[in-house]
Amino acid sequence: MLSFDTTLSAVALATLLGKAAALPHFGHTELSRRTYPSGSGKQATTITLAAPLGGQFYTVNVTIGGQPQVVLLDTGSSDLWIHSKNVTCIDVNTGNPSGKEACAFGPGGYDPATSSTYQPLPFENNFNATYAGGAAFGVGATDTLVIGDLLVPNVTFAIAEFAAFDGGAGYAIDGVMGLASPLLTMLFNGRDGSKNNASDESRHLYEPWFYQAVEEGLIEPYFSLALDRTPPESQKANSNTTFLGSFTIGGIPDISVKDKSIVIHNPNFTVPIQDTEVLVKYFSATNVTFSFPGSTSLGENATSPIALLDSGTTNIIAPSAVAKAFNGAIVPSPMSNETMGSYIVQCNASIPDFSVTIEGVEFPLQKEDLVFYNSVLPEGFCISSIAPPLKGQEGISILGNRFLVNVISTYNVKTDGIILSERQRS
Repeated sequence: MLSFDTTLSAVALATLLGKAAALPHFGHTELSRRTYPSGSGKQATTITLAAPLGGQFYTVNVTIGGQPQVVLLDTGSSDLWIHSKNVTCIDVNTGNPSGKEACAFGPGGYDPATSSTYQPLPFENNFNATYAGGAAFGVGATDTLVIGDLLVPNVTFAIAEFAAFDGGAGYAIDGVMGLASPLLTMLFNGRDGSKNNASDESRHLYEPWFYQAVEEGLIEPYFSLALDRTPPESQKANSNTTFLGSFTIGGIPDISVKDKSIVIHNPNFTVPIQDTEVLVKYFSATNVTFSFPGSTSLGENATSPIALLDSGTTNIIAPSAVAKAFNGAIVPSPMSNETMGSYIVQCNASIPDFSVTIEGVEFPLQKEDLVFYNSVLPEGFCISSIAPPLKGQEGISILGNRFLVNVISTYNVKTDGIILSERQRS
């Protein structure tokens, strides 16, 4: 696996429900254009991030029912799930059941028998989440979550009894901590996952842990991400890097930013699945333009109608025309690998300037964020950070962590507002 992607996309949602998805329709919620205070009576808590796999994604340490877990921090999905101690992993190369080493899960995992605060949900249910980078299946439950200085009792989460992730990547996580809207939660009524569908009778929407903590008055209704860039030597070694940014719950980190920021609406949109309009909400921006030398010749093809802000995705997923033209301007020319969904470039290649414009505010990317090393490639070769969308997902772009390392991003779940501030680098 050359880049990790946990985005629970509109297409993935439709695939999960066994239907075909069309492109979304957009709608907006009201947003008060103001900045958020760092605290107003409730104590913020900041958690240091780590970056396994050479910095392709970011993790935090939590406990569930007193059991320590390492979870991938993901703004592109909503569920918190932990693999069971007895999880069955599906080897993605053979399709055969295997031990948890096939998913490269860590030494953690959840055991309800050792938790005094575990409670099964009071109805038959199944958890069924399919990501671009894998899948997890299991059952819902509640238990006490501790993250940083914050304790949230009776949090709904999922215990993954079956999973399929690329164990060859060696990322050693215990699960995923989604931060997106309750509308993306993947808990269903009944134990038979083959009967899952888009109807209100089938889906069991619930409040994820952060939304629950806000509703219970435990924390202010916003969180911030400050992702740090992985050093090249860690990228080359595919190693785990600690102290690589922060996740601030209920506050904004004290990190220098430039005098360039924007408050954007977080749109709702619906995905038509047969006769059902499924309402979904991601952390996202609309009408996002990608700029680089020669991009004006692409016209409207350089603009994406929607771009998800996703800390669980490594790359910047841009429209196909953008990815093709940008990578075509790299000297020497890169190689396109359809299997990997990426362009392979020489690490010392000449890389054009690249920026992302959101509602008229331009965010230039640093050159070091436009390519990244990976140990599976031959010496001297890297992966271009600008990649085309997966098949069937044209029209939906993703601003992954190669973009997010250039900004401080703050997400308010009450106003549906997102603040992006360009970071001040020394």
